[in-house]
Amino acid sequence: MMKKAFIATLLSLAVSTTAFAARWDMPTPYGDGNHPTQVANSFAKEVTENSDGKLEIKVHSGGSLIKHPEIHRAVKSRQVQLGEVFVGRLGNIDPIYKLDNLPFLATDFESAKKLYAASKEAISKSLEKEGLTLLYTVPWPAQDLYTKKAVKSLADLKGLKMRSYSPTTSRLADLMGTTPVNVPFSDVAQAFTTSTIDGMITSP
Repeated sequence: MMKKAFIATLLSLAVSTTAFAARWDMPTPYGDGNHPTQVANSFAKEVTENSDGKLEIKVHSGGSLIKHPEIHRAVKSRQVQLGEVFVGRLGNIDPIYKLDNLPFLATDFESAKKLYAASKEAISKSLEKEGLTLLYTVPWPAQDLYTKKAVKSLADLKGLKMRSYSPTTSRLADLMGTTPVNVPFSDVAQAFTTSTIDGMITSP
């Protein structure tokens, strides 16, 4: 296993609605055991408590309601009221979304916090152009490179099929001489078993 340390940030997106809804649906891409989903559940609980029960947010984890690639579109089209999205996935919409997905730019929580502070205004303005509102962000731990075989040098990566989840990680896979393969997080275990992928970069 070889270290690839960088911090990924998740965004929640929301749109305003003209009619008050007693219950809002919030799709998230990760399972209940993942930190971002735990934060989403805490957020939903606080909203219910602070609205005196007038607004309930139902968190749909693990892509059970809407798959990760479609969450941004679903919020934008008002299919759901809010959702959790890994901002790096939106890099083809605006380069600002790629910023915190750049390897080695932020290697710990402190530097990730500084990076977020520096980019928050630009990210918020870009989202506002789409009629979306930034609600909160969640920092990920530094990420590692996991492979099915031992890797001791860059040459050992040549020809491997590498899971990618954003324009930046696809580009990184290309630069490492691997083939980027888009695999949802929920399908990673099966993808390794069937050799759809040989490696991936993710948080431990």
